[in-house]
Amino acid sequence: MIGVIPLGRTPVDGDPEHRHHAEHRPQRGQDEPGTACHALLRVPRPAGRSLGISGSSCYHRGAMTAPLARPVGDRRPDWTASAGDNAGAPAGRSSRPISARAARYFWLFATAHLVVWTLLRSLTQPNAPLDVVEMAYWGHEWQLGYAKHPPLAAWVTEAVLALSGGAVWTVYLVAQLAMIACFWAAWRLGREMLAPGAALLTAALLECSLYYNFTTSELNNNIALYPFWALAALFFYRALATGALAPWGATGACVGLGLLAKYSMGMLVLPMLAFMLVEPTARRHWSRPGPYLAVLVALVLFAPHLYWASQHRFPGIQSALDRAQSDGELGSRLVDGLAFARDQLPALLPMLIVLLPLTGTRWRLRRLDPPDRFRRDFLVAMGLGPFAAHLVLAVALDLRLRSMYGSQLWTFTGVLLIFCLALRPEPARWRRAAIGCAVVAGAMVAAAVAYDTVWPYIRGEPMRIHFPGRELAARVDAAWRQRYDRPLRLVAGEWWLAGNVALYVRPRPHVYGGGLNPDTPEPSPRHNLWTGDAALRREGGIILWNADHHGSELAGWLCERFPAHELLEPVTLRWKTGAALPPIRVAMALIPPGSDEAGRVSRGGAPAKAGCGRALRLPKD
Repeated sequence: MIGVIPLGRTPVDGDPEHRHHAEHRPQRGQDEPGTACHALLRVPRPAGRSLGISGSSCYHRGAMTAPLARPVGDRRPDWTASAGDNAGAPAGRSSRPISARAARYFWLFATAHLVVWTLLRSLTQPNAPLDVVEMAYWGHEWQLGYAKHPPLAAWVTEAVLALSGGAVWTVYLVAQLAMIACFWAAWRLGREMLAPGAALLTAALLECSLYYNFTTSELNNNIALYPFWALAALFFYRALATGALAPWGATGACVGLGLLAKYSMGMLVLPMLAFMLVEPTARRHWSRPGPYLAVLVALVLFAPHLYWASQHRFPGIQSALDRAQSDGELGSRLVDGLAFARDQLPALLPMLIVLLPLTGTRWRLRRLDPPDRFRRDFLVAMGLGPFAAHLVLAVALDLRLRSMYGSQLWTFTGVLLIFCLALRPEPARWRRAAIGCAVVAGAMVAAAVAYDTVWPYIRGEPMRIHFPGRELAARVDAAWRQRYDRPLRLVAGEWWLAGNVALYVRPRPHVYGGGLNPDTPEPSPRHNLWTGDAALRREGGIILWNADHHGSELAGWLCERFPAHELLEPVTLRWKTGAALPPIRVAMALIPPGSDEAGRVSRGGAPAKAGCGRALRLPKD
């Protein structure tokens, strides 16, 4: 979406800037304000606006708007000028600031991403993905917490489905809005430190990472964390730079909401605290009210869930520890950490390759003055600190890191690289970098389409996005309404099956799932704190399981916990793909409303025969 990125211009005789440069020419050995790095990367602030990080106003116009190697008299717009002026605008043309044009290009890019990836997922995924189904059935309960994660992602999913009348594509839309928030945060932080063209490139580079497109079809806890992680870092920088209370409050709000999305938000908080303890300029803020306001706001937002978690023995933390346990050997922990680092390479390599026209094969760091060193240290802390925190805690606590734990870590990678590296100034090289972003973005779209449509033909196995969820929901609802003239209120068993029914049946029933594993058939009170066996017997419902995976071993707990159950004939359904795949068979057990532990039925239905359960037959397909 970013085309030509015009660079600086050479001041000509008679320009005020030409006189300014002559007056402020540095001595030998000092950084030349006219170098490419200064012109690309150092952006002045409006007069009187203190940066708040160097003890004085950081406003050296000569260094900020220094020229690049452009022909004398070239009057093309100067995209390395500051956001506050219009240096280089051709005479007689619009005086709209260059930053406004950069903003227009950014929003064109963001809109294109939003439309393309929302449509792509809507058209290539016949069924909701696993995590969308899970978030939908969790969110339908509006709990303060759930067995695996904090509640924010589930709440958002439920709210979106409720407002849209159950349209699943709106969930894909919200997931992409989370990505747009990351792009915006990278771009805005880039505008704090870089020139408009360079800041645009920091956002475009994210489109080269699969973490910001290919893997974002599911609105899950990882995706819900993305925007708050990115915005927290952005507002944290503004809080340090200005000392104002508003960005401190915004930082606290983002941290609190991020913790409500996923506990991994703490991996950003740790580098924030470390930076404020180690960096001298940032450390001064401890004597001011800003940091304490941020802590207060974060605690106010997070406290209700924290109380809920304490009342339920912190199930989310216990679940995370159970899933991440390593084998305990130090060598294995180090290997796991290296494997986590290796697994991040596929998401980062395309970004690095796209930058090659600007960096070359041998990276060179640019020389920095004190304010720029502060910015560099901040970017290192926010860009690499969370990654280091993951590795250190994984080794210290004996945890195995999954590759997706790193998904939200890299939002500011582009800002860090472009700010710290010496970049080549030729416009042709910037065009090549922009074209590279577009090529990689197109490749990501093609790969996603191929994965969603062609992969079942290649691997010969179905994917959950091709599950016939709507058809199953219709069959289960019909089976219930054959017997009862009331809506189905509870569906139980394998939560993948039950969740699909709950997503597509109207009105939507509640789910009594089988634990953390989506394919576990036995309902688990521990993992479904909003309901239980008594509610299922009282309200009635249907228990579902995959008839090809489970069979007679279910009879024990079915008879013990639900002796009044009635076995229904399995439903045979075909996957929503043209690949030659065997159909799926879903078994069902109907629990009559009003049955008690002894198997009696107090209202509606007929008592079960001795021996537990009686078979019924559904009409054949």
